[in-house]
Amino acid sequence: SSPLTRRVPPFLQVRSHRRSVHRASIPYGDKPGQLLDVWRRSALPSGPAPVLIFVPGGAWVVGSRALQGHALMAHLVELGWVCVS
Repeated sequence: SSPLTRRVPPFLQVRSHRRSVHRASIPYGDKPGQLLDVWRRSALPSGPAPVLIFVPGGAWVVGSRALQGHALMAHLVELGWVCVS
């Protein structure tokens, strides 16, 4: 990480992590909260890429994909992964 990134508190780094989101709020069901984000590089990979399906915490009752796993998924995108949350 850059010296600037090391000085910025993690909760403020969220905005920089969101740059890795390719498409946001894609509906996968009929309920308002049934949305997912696809994280990947802006350029499509030339071949197959590993995929992480990230299920945010909340015991299938509460919770949100917002703010959960962003640092992990942004890092994996830099390594060529595609992440779905």
